[in-house]
Amino acid sequence: MQLKTALKKQFTQSNANDPLPTNTVNMPVKNLDTNGKLKVSPTDTNTGGNILYGQPSANNFDYKAHDAIRLEGTDVSCNNMSIKYNSATDSFGITPNSSPNVGKFFTDYIDTTQLINSDEIVGSTMDRIFGTMSKTQDKTSDQILDELILEKMLEQLLNGDDSFEISPEELAKLQELANQTADGILSYDMGCGVLPSSLSMDSLQNMMLKISGSKDQFAVSNAIDEALNESLANTPEVSEANKQTIKDGFFQKMINTLTVKLLTAVTTAPQVRALMGMMSAIQNQGVVLLSSAKEDIKRWKIVIKCMAKEILIMVAEFIFALAVLY
Repeated sequence: MQLKTALKKQFTQSNANDPLPTNTVNMPVKNLDTNGKLKVSPTDTNTGGNILYGQPSANNFDYKAHDAIRLEGTDVSCNNMSIKYNSATDSFGITPNSSPNVGKFFTDYIDTTQLINSDEIVGSTMDRIFGTMSKTQDKTSDQILDELILEKMLEQLLNGDDSFEISPEELAKLQELANQTADGILSYDMGCGVLPSSLSMDSLQNMMLKISGSKDQFAVSNAIDEALNESLANTPEVSEANKQTIKDGFFQKMINTLTVKLLTAVTTAPQVRALMGMMSAIQNQGVVLLSSAKEDIKRWKIVIKCMAKEILIMVAEFIFALAVLY
């Protein structure tokens, strides 16, 4: 609710009381789908599609956008808009449904949408640590590097740096991480030397099954701990001798990654970029001002900074609860 309130404030503009245009707005899929999520089937457990989309929902834009691609040429209803896919232009035609004004349209959309899919957040966080889904989805190191650069820019904003500049040294580290992620075997310095880690899709799915929708913090903690142990099964002697040090390093990395993934979800996910596209079209006589997410966050940095503040509050509460268990 905090995030939705903050997001609605950012989409409440001076033209909120203007009549809502009802014309169709065309948006290229590549400008909405930053990480290639819509290429993955929501029901495919082999690539983690069920994790990325969560449960089917009429209010899940990403799920409905995938339906629109699958049902090309058919209007698919989602919240207070309809979506139609055109393969010739690889774009969506998005048409607002009846709404009294611009402000009401955005407010209703945000109120009814599934803004945070916890399965996707946790699964994507684990993917950054183990590379499980990226590997099974056959993402290239270049694709992964592009995602990592975007996340690095968002991390900078979280830390109060809006320069969006990445040093050559940092870029080299991201490139190495992208290469390892594409291979599905990531190496981390957990404080006791560099350890290779990997997690199978079966193990990831098993972990998600145990924690999805669970309110039992002990069960969640145990499931994550079990996954960590499985990921280090190839180095049992080193892992066992440095168990607590490894867990401390893993905990820190998980929190940092989770924070960035939450901010990513509310600023660069397809459903939020669709909102940005609609806003820009309304303000610019139907012209959609979306390009690459890395460029767009520079234009929308005020919005993202406001969302970052809410994310940090949420994560602080989560860290406290998890740290007590830990």
